[in-house]
Amino acid sequence: MSVPTYNQYKTTSKCVFTPEIPEHWKVRKLKFMGAVQNGRDYKHVESEEGYDVIGSGGAFVKASDYLYSGESVLFGRKGTIDEPLYINDKFWTVDTMFYTIVQEETVAKYLYYCSKTIPFKYLATQTALPSITQFDLENFYLTYPNKDEQQKIANFLDYKTHQIDQLIEKKKALIEKLDEQRIAVITQAVTKGIDDNVKMKSSGVEWLGDIPLTWKPRKLRFIFGFGRGLGITKAELKDDGVPCVNYGEIHSRYGFEVIPERDALKYVDPVYLETDIHSLLESGDFVFADTSEDLDGSGNFTYLNSNHKTFAGYHTVVAKPKIQVNSRFLAFLFDAQIFRSQIRKSVSGVKVFSITQGILKDCIAWLPLIDEQQRIVEHLDRILNKSDRMKQLNLAAIDKLEEYRVSLITAAVTGKINVQKVDIPKGE
Repeated sequence: MSVPTYNQYKTTSKCVFTPEIPEHWKVRKLKFMGAVQNGRDYKHVESEEGYDVIGSGGAFVKASDYLYSGESVLFGRKGTIDEPLYINDKFWTVDTMFYTIVQEETVAKYLYYCSKTIPFKYLATQTALPSITQFDLENFYLTYPNKDEQQKIANFLDYKTHQIDQLIEKKKALIEKLDEQRIAVITQAVTKGIDDNVKMKSSGVEWLGDIPLTWKPRKLRFIFGFGRGLGITKAELKDDGVPCVNYGEIHSRYGFEVIPERDALKYVDPVYLETDIHSLLESGDFVFADTSEDLDGSGNFTYLNSNHKTFAGYHTVVAKPKIQVNSRFLAFLFDAQIFRSQIRKSVSGVKVFSITQGILKDCIAWLPLIDEQQRIVEHLDRILNKSDRMKQLNLAAIDKLEEYRVSLITAAVTGKINVQKVDIPKGE
């Protein structure tokens, strides 16, 4: 879809991040588009049913009463401050959120899309937990075309972002199928081996069942020495220094293995090479995320597949092999659901699940002889290579679609493109 630009533009000094806007547009402080209101504590209205209580991640519990009814744009006040939410319902919002009473001449969906372009990191307070003040938020200037033009921009973005989101969901569904196939192949290889004629024996572990005759179950406490990652915060990460893998990368991008020469890690000050050598990884060392927001993520890990000096960062448990093992074999084993089930049965938490050294030490792994570990690794690498490539291609496609989504929203609400005469199919 080719979208034209406006005929004439003018400069504006008030929108620092949007120096040029269409000639007939105005700029307006956010508070004159939507009056910013504070959320409130919800404990006294919490109930089993009723109205949604909204936090930065969306609805998470019910309330017997509501703070506001209708269209509103919500902003995080602390923690996740860069993910505005659009709500059109009766709702309660927590005291770490702001909500807005949208002004009559403002289209709520337009305000929402405008809000997606706010450079929150420049407005955030310089504290360990990102925060934004009501004053800074409501006095931020946004572009302001007339209400009819706002509505057309909102309609266009609703249509286009829906298309983009559908494509992303299809890519994610394909990735999920590839992951399911991967897990099935790995589970077969790391529990039964790759020799169909191998003699089996009872593992002595009820939930594990039979394993090949020469394999031995061992608790992780006898395979690894355990420690902690660096006691740092996200704010201490840098753009150069010594690479550092943190729990966020383990959960999102670099699970299973991390290769600093390939992967876009953040860095820490080289001074830690002198003060925190215990958190420095060697090739083959494992790093487990020590917290997870869901049960499925409990046990997420990565191992260092490189000789490059790399630190384990915040919210991590370090596991360094103290016997001869093939770390890649163990990585495949740790990826198997039958191994992960041990961790999931042991973790504690409600909103956040904690994975302790004690839980990991008591988990059981089952080890073939070292030569067989290598053969299984070569077998799995060969089989999984094609599906892993397909997964990476789809992940890259998702990244591009998400970038396109952001750039399209920015272009529309800053007037870089003119969507006023774009035909949107009915029913879309």
